Amino acid sequence: MKISPHIWIWSTVTVLVAVTSAWRVSHQTPRGASEASFHEWMHANLAMTPEQHEALTPYETAFEIERFHLRKEIRESQSALASAIEAPGAKPETVDAALQRLQSAQEELQRATLRHFFLMKQHLDPGQAEKMVRWTHDNLL
Repeated sequence: MKISPHIWIWSTVTVLVAVTSAWRVSHQTPRGASEASFHEWMHANLAMTPEQHEALTPYETAFEIERFHLRKEIRESQSALASAIEAPGAKPETVDAALQRLQSAQEELQRATLRHFFLMKQHLDPGQAEKMVRWTHDNLL
């Protein structure tokens, strides 16, 4: 079976864009910077009560563990994608599978972060929740 040159070009460009994006995110943004700045902001701006801190501590701990494992999977997926691209006789199917693994890990981290956001929001009063929503909204933009 002969693969069309257009498929090779399209696959190569897609992979290069994905790898470049993943590299920029992982190397140009200090690890944990957004989380650290969010937690600093939260403590400085939400005037959380000791009871709120106590209620959120188990969720924070669980999220940190989940985030650690998901970031490890992302790093391993990036490495697998790089190896698939570099392999002699690399096939688009193999590269695509490695890319899918990376995208799945990144998506799961985003989902976990949003679950954590909504869980935290339940423990805030309406004014605090609105401030947190606004901060999150503005930082997404």
